[in-house]
Amino acid sequence: TSESLHSWLNHTHQMPAELARMPSASSLSGEEYLGPYTSKEELLEPLLAIHASLVACGDDVAAGPVSDLIRQVACFGLAMTALDIRQESTRHSDAMHTIAEYLGLGPYSEWPEEQKVKFLEGELASRRPLIPQEIMAEVRRPYGGSQHQRILSAEVHEVLATFAAIAELPLDSLGSYVISMAQSASDVLCVRLLQKEFGVQAPMLRVAPLFETLDDLQNAPAALRTLLESRPYRE
Repeated sequence: TSESLHSWLNHTHQMPAELARMPSASSLSGEEYLGPYTSKEELLEPLLAIHASLVACGDDVAAGPVSDLIRQVACFGLAMTALDIRQESTRHSDAMHTIAEYLGLGPYSEWPEEQKVKFLEGELASRRPLIPQEIMAEVRRPYGGSQHQRILSAEVHEVLATFAAIAELPLDSLGSYVISMAQSASDVLCVRLLQKEFGVQAPMLRVAPLFETLDDLQNAPAALRTLLESRPYRE
């Protein structure tokens, strides 16, 4: 009915952060909630169907609130602007060090750059996961909220939990993953690998390394050449 439609439109207007998913054809009252929309295409599909139905019935609401909402969704999506994620390079290195040490692979942070690149490229090309289930389970629990013996420090937990959160968000709501104080190609490959491990959907977030010191700026061309010559990175 027209009253149910207006009720649903008002409901979505009041919930910009988590728009109510359209119930099934049997009910417009909201009992069959299907979870939040994750892309503008998902939201546009029922809106366009509603618009077509109203036009066919000669209802003037199609030219008003529904058309306005369709234009807003098509223009802005589910987020008004994309959010960049930013973290300092050594935080990623510390996280990878913790993972490598737990797996008995050695002290990642002490490896030379060539060894880090070779390891990260191998893991990017691998079909098996690197991070064990014990660490994944700890990442998905609030830090300090469990009596289990902790594997991760608070800092490493924060870094890995950020990648878990990125994987759950629509990519069009995110911009770049910015690495502060980047020094080498391994800094970028490490972020790519962590995205892969947590299931960030392809093509994943673009990684923007910031070479900020004089030494790092001078070494930046060599780091970028290493990345561009890396097949797992290009793919």
